[in-house]
Amino acid sequence: MSSPPSLPASNAKYTGLLRLRVTRLPDPVPLPNRSGTEVWHDHQGREVGYGHAQEGWLHLLGVATFSFGPGGVEAVAPEGVAIEKIRDAHRRTVVPLTLHALGQEVLHASAAAFDAGAVAFCAESGTGKSTVAYMLARRGHSPCADDAVAVEPGLRGPEVIPLPFALRLRPASAAYYGEEAGPVEVQQPVARRPLAAVCVLQRGDEGAGIRRLGRAEAFPALLAHAYSFGSQDERRGRRMMEHYLSIASQVPVFHVGLASGLSTLDGTLDELQAALA
Repeated sequence: MSSPPSLPASNAKYTGLLRLRVTRLPDPVPLPNRSGTEVWHDHQGREVGYGHAQEGWLHLLGVATFSFGPGGVEAVAPEGVAIEKIRDAHRRTVVPLTLHALGQEVLHASAAAFDAGAVAFCAESGTGKSTVAYMLARRGHSPCADDAVAVEPGLRGPEVIPLPFALRLRPASAAYYGEEAGPVEVQQPVARRPLAAVCVLQRGDEGAGIRRLGRAEAFPALLAHAYSFGSQDERRGRRMMEHYLSIASQVPVFHVGLASGLSTLDGTLDELQAALA
């Protein structure tokens, strides 16, 4: 088992999830029982995995079966699956889902640091979350997260729990910005930050621009980008609703329309920085 990156003391209860042990088995690996499981699909409707939060496991198709508990995460994978693929799935998918199963809220988002705290950028895969965070980093706003933003509600406002991450651009964005647009690895997270705002990104020429959402719009917009694993449990589902209602009432939520292509992104970011100021 590899040593996990350390977290601030206030986040120590999550450190175990960062530990990963990999066990190799010859092909074919026995698949877990699917009875009573939750099933996940990608944005094109294709099944990508399934799991059982109460039993403490999930299976990602083509990768591995992961089991989780206080001591860490264990992956059982065929010999032919590259270790880099397993580790990437653990950090980008397994950790966010297991955090939610254990009671933590997590948004499918990237985040960047502003004076008031972290600003999260929610969107479907391929919309431009990482590209926006990368471009803001070039403007002096340090990246705080990529793909998963763990949020803890509180009476004084929600806070972002730092987790290790790698900010990676998709090939089209990397090609557009050139050689300097390599992955940003953050192995040593910073301290917690207040969640200052949430921006829901949508790609398309229609509806480009920025507008603040009212609470009635903000709540379902947040839920649409929330990780969910085990919320079919009535008590967990109720807490999830309460948490996101609280976030929607305490934090400004913006709809950000992104035009197709990357040539207009600088102008959108100028508007965004002005709105967040």
